[in-house]
Amino acid sequence: MKLVLALFWFSTALILFTTLAPLTKSQEWWIRGWDFPRLHIALFALIALVLGLFVLSKSVAVP
Repeated sequence: MKLVLALFWFSTALILFTTLAPLTKSQEWWIRGWDFPRLHIALFALIALVLGLFVLSKSVAVP
C-alpha cells in the first residue's frame, strides 16, 4: 500500500509540474514542450484523481 501511495503522490507532483511549468516565461525547450500535450495531461490527471480517491479511501480507516 505504501508503494501505491508513493506512486500516487509522485504522479500528482508530475501532473502539477507539467501544468505549471508552461506558465513560466522560460524559453527552455523542455519547459515549452509541455505546452502541447494538454489533453494528455488532463486525461492523466483525471485517471490519477480517480485512482487517488480509490486508494486514499482504502487507506483511511473510517470508524
